[in-house]
Parts: sequence; structure tokens; C-alpha cells
Amino acid sequence: FGYRYGAAEDQNRWSGRLFGRQGRLSYHFGATLRSAGAYEAPAGTFGNITLSDETPVNNTGVDDRNFDLRLGLEIAPGQQLTARYEGYRAEDAGFGDVDPARYAQGLPEITILYPDQNVDKFTFGYEGLDLGWALADRLDARAFVVDNDRELTLNFFQSFGPQAPPGAGVSIENRNFTDITTAGFRAEARKAAGARALFTYGVDFSRDDSEGTDLSTTVVSGFGPPMETVVDRPQIPNATFRRLGVFVQSEIEFSDRFSVIAGGRFEDIRAETERTEGLEDPPVSRSDRTVVGSLNALFDVNDQVALVASIGRAFRSPNLIERFFNGPTPEGSGFQVRNPDLDAETSFNVDLGIRFRNRWVEAEAFGFRNKIFDGVRVRALGREEQGLPAFQNVNVDELLYRGVELAATVYPGAGLSVGGTFTHLDSEDVNDPENPVGDSFSNKLTGRV
Repeated sequence: FGYRYGAAEDQNRWSGRLFGRQGRLSYHFGATLRSAGAYEAPAGTFGNITLSDETPVNNTGVDDRNFDLRLGLEIAPGQQLTARYEGYRAEDAGFGDVDPARYAQGLPEITILYPDQNVDKFTFGYEGLDLGWALADRLDARAFVVDNDRELTLNFFQSFGPQAPPGAGVSIENRNFTDITTAGFRAEARKAAGARALFTYGVDFSRDDSEGTDLSTTVVSGFGPPMETVVDRPQIPNATFRRLGVFVQSEIEFSDRFSVIAGGRFEDIRAETERTEGLEDPPVSRSDRTVVGSLNALFDVNDQVALVASIGRAFRSPNLIERFFNGPTPEGSGFQVRNPDLDAETSFNVDLGIRFRNRWVEAEAFGFRNKIFDGVRVRALGREEQGLPAFQNVNVDELLYRGVELAATVYPGAGLSVGGTFTHLDSEDVNDPENPVGDSFSNKLTGRV
């Protein structure tokens, strides 16, 4: 049993776990209850925002509960059937927000809340170890069902300024309910071929069913009777997202100092919308399929120095939000226009590195070059939708990422360690170098003791 109290957010957190075994049956039950209030941001400066004193960060509290139950049944030595349930409940969660009047007059007030969220997951599995079968020494197979219900509210208020009548402005309240059910399975087998080769292969499948409703209410106040506009058009149609993958990997030691890991995967993905109340758009279906793979090599120069090399091709199909979402973005800063014709991203990556380790020092240095084809990025459309700047996810022909990663740790003794990391990342749109594509720091330096 455990209890935790946090003064910053007045948090009370209770937890407990019960586990044991009776013959061939094992069991495990756990639960956590948490109640936390909003916290305060300290005084100081972050970018161009300055807070003169401690400031409440609204909507950072939450009341939530986690619980899980696992049962295992040993059906033979090294073989086990399992059943597991995991649940999560949350109320009154939200994105933290600070009253704009405290740091910048005139900015809109934006409140994002999750009044209610429920997640339930059921998993059934089989695990077999040391099987000695012709095609598998180890087998792990699992099937699962997940149901995720979530309600979201986004409130937006923009004052017309001090020259307008008191309370004059435009307020927008967006309410969204989403229900996503996911079902799938995964089976993975491993087989040793002699003392120096290990093969892993398998298949996985999942299908998301997404349904939702939206209600947007806009009220303009301050100039006569309030003018109200109500729109119940869903921001994303009811849709399904299906994934199928088949994979195989081999780990081969050619000698005590040289080993190779090679793998391949066939991926087939289909995104499909359905007839949805409130939408006139006809159903759309898009499919992506490809084969990806990687080759990794490790060579030990001696007991202290190792060389590492990796090449690989990757693949990512746009998700339902990227393809089909049409409406104001959750943070209220823009309007996303749907693009069902997005192509899948593919990439080719090369990594080269060296590692050094002895009793006193651990260090490594890596360089990489990753080129992404048909990269999915947000682009401004140069117009407005519902009074907000319009954006759309589009494919960028080629994005190039190059970088260096360095890390080192020194152990001077007396239980101490001193270390640090350095990362340099350079990114560009190959066909339009003036178009910024970076989404992280160019240089990052860390240190620790």
C-alpha cells in the first residue's frame, strides 16, 4: 500500500497492489486513486512572458483512477495462458492556462478541458518458453480490445478591446465526444539456428473504429442582443484505420567480435471514412503498403572499442487526424483543412558510430543522415476559415535531417559520475531550402553529476 502527498498541487494519491500464486494460478490486482488541484507557476521570465509573482495555472488539476487485474494459468512447464484487464477513469483534466491579463493584455482566453475520459483494455495471451518445436523455441501470442471514450471542450474568448462596451467580444465553445474502439492481435516466434543465429518472425494486426460528435457555439456580444451561431458538423467523419504487418529478423554472430542484425517487414494500411450524420462528404478510402527493412552491424575492435553501423528504410502512413480532421485546432490558433489524399512517408537512414568503454569512462559518438520522402508537414494556406488562419497537412517531396550525437560519462570514484551529451541537428526542405521544417533545437547540450 502507498500514499503520496504533493503540496504544490495539493495532491493526494493512494495506491495498492495484491499479488500471489495458488498452484498453477497466479494473480495480480492493483489500483491507484489520485486527486490533485491546480498548481502555481513561479515568478520569472520564459521567452517574452514575464510573471511578476506566483501565478495560478488554471485547469491543471485532475481526479483519476487506474486499476488492473491479471490472471495467469500455467498449462505446462514453461507455458502460460494470461488474461488481463486495465481500466482508467479521469474527470476534470485539462491543458494548463494562465489568465492573459497577467502577462499580455489583449490576447484571447483559451480553455481546453477533458471533463470525462474512460479507457478499458482486455488482453488475452499465450506465452511458451523453451518449446523445442521445429519452427519455434519461444512463442508469444496476444489478442486485445481497447475502448477509449473521451469528451473535450475548447472555450475561446476574444475581447473587442477597451474601446468597446464592457464584455464585448466573441466567444466560441467547441464540444467534442470521441469513441475509439481498437481490436487486434500479435504473434511472435523465436528460433535459434545453432549457437550463433537467432531468428524472430511474426504477424500483427489492428483495427481502429472511430466515431464522434461535435457541437460549436459562437456568440458575439456587446452590440445589441447577442448573436449566436450553432454548428453541429463533425470535425472528423466516422472512420476505420486498419494495419497489417508481417515481419522477420535475424541476429547472426559471425565471430566473437562481429555480428549482424537484419530485418524486414511488409506493411499494409487502409484508412476509410463512413457516411456520417452532419457531413455531406462521400466516403473516402486510402491504402498504403510497402516493404521496409534494416541492416545493423556491430564490430568489436577490442574489449574497449566497438564500431556500429546501421542502414534502414522506414514507412509511416498518415493517421485519421492528419487525413480527415476539418475544423479549429484544439489549441485554438488555427483551422485545419482536411487532406484525404496525403501519401505515406518513407525514409532512408544511415547511422555510423563508435563506442568506448573501460573502468573509468563510457563514451560514444554517432553521425546520421535521414532523408524523408513525401514528409507530412503543416502548410499555411494564406486564407481564413471561420475567422482563423487556415492550415493543411501536405506532402513535402524531400526532407533531409543530418546530425551528430555525442555522449560521455566519467567515473572518478567515491560513487560519483560526471557526464554530458551534445546533439546537433540540421534539417532542410531539399526542394525549398527557405521553408523551415525543423521541430526541435538545432543544438542541445546537457550535463549531469
